[in-house]
Parts: sequence; structure tokens; C-alpha cells
Amino acid sequence: MAAGKYNDGAPANRPILAGRLATGMSAAWNATQRTPITGSDVGWPRRRSKVSSEPAAGGRNSAGGLLDNASAKPSDRVRAAADLVWARRTKAGQPIQMTCLRLGPNCVLTHMPGELFVEYELAAAAMKPQATVCMAPTATTGPAISAPRSPTRRGATKPPTSRASRRRLKR
Repeated sequence: MAAGKYNDGAPANRPILAGRLATGMSAAWNATQRTPITGSDVGWPRRRSKVSSEPAAGGRNSAGGLLDNASAKPSDRVRAAADLVWARRTKAGQPIQMTCLRLGPNCVLTHMPGELFVEYELAAAAMKPQATVCMAPTATTGPAISAPRSPTRRGATKPPTSRASRRRLKR
């Protein structure tokens, strides 16, 4: 993901970027500390959480209108359909499942729905300071972007669009 930061699009730079990527992957592999684990060291607890819906920018009628508008851009129609499905799901009280894969005492991989922000990983790492904590978005795209309450403090001019309410999820 960060490769774009260093990529000006010039074809001549592709081998340079590929070399940097290969060097970084090799260094990471060589620095890996392997720890034997047993079956009792592996856990995969799940938590179901209800997430409230945040109304779409144009409201339900706007989304429905986009779906019926054959001249609208396909991406806008897809987004409108996703907004309506998410609104129906949250209105029906259907929870989202979050999981946490534990591999021994040192690695925790937490899966949360939507596109995540670094604030979530920092919070999870603070809760488990002795462990390596990683965050991964799941294939559940319902909430779109799971933004923290103040995503603008990192320099953004406005919070990103989200279908989910910005209420904090409890531990």
C-alpha cells in the first residue's frame, strides 16, 4: 500500500521499487523469530457486535433513486445498493462478527469489518503491550470505512464517508 508514496509512475522506477520490496521482504523473513506453539496456544474467539447505521449522504430515497437511474454511473449505483443493504441489515439488528486469532502469547490478529484506521491497531497494541498485534479488515464491506471519532486529527480535511456510526466498539 505504501509503495504508491514512492511511485511516480515511471516505468524505469518499477525495477527499483520491486528491488526495495524484495529486500524488505527478505529482511523481514530473516528477522522473524519463530516460536513453537501447540494446539492449546491457538485460539480464535469471536464476538458479534451490533453496529448502528449512519444515514447515507442523500438518505434512503436518494440511494433508491440511484438504483433506478440507468444513466447513473455504475459505481454510484453499486454504492447506493450497498448503502440500502447496510441500512436494512442494521435496522434488522443483524450483528457483525469480529474475530481475534491468537497464536501463542506473542501474536494477535484481529479482524474487524470495513476499512480500518491505524488508531484501531494502536489501541489494540496498547491493550496487549506484550504481544505482536496486527489488524486486518474482513470481507464484510457493510460499514465501508470504520472511522474513529476523530480521523481528522491526522491532517484530513473531513471525516471519510462511512455507513457505520462512529460510536466506539467496546473491548
